[in-house]
Amino acid sequence: MSAGESDFTRAERQQVLLTAIAEKLTAGNLLITLPGLLDAVRDNVATDIPSSRIPDVAAEIQDADLRDLEQVVLGPPDYVVAEAHTAAGYILVPIFDAISQLGQRIFGTSASQLP
Repeated sequence: MSAGESDFTRAERQQVLLTAIAEKLTAGNLLITLPGLLDAVRDNVATDIPSSRIPDVAAEIQDADLRDLEQVVLGPPDYVVAEAHTAAGYILVPIFDAISQLGQRIFGTSASQLP
């Protein structure tokens, strides 16, 4: 890894990529382009979504307002603390209060009430 790179910076880059893909998908008619897209990613993506539900999922994606999308990486220093550990290098300890507050803000309920 390069200096300053971590699993958390990689997660941030992955979110940027996924947002760009979502913007591309919602720009056109997803129901028409979806079969070709699924063929292109078939060997690299696994899902347990039944094929009968794909049109419903595509319709929801098509109607999504990406301006309301919030991206959060649950990393240090806001959501975890990295504690040194000789055998493992370090251990990430979650900051439960911060994560619960985030869950309440995003989902409107405390994280302990989520299924």
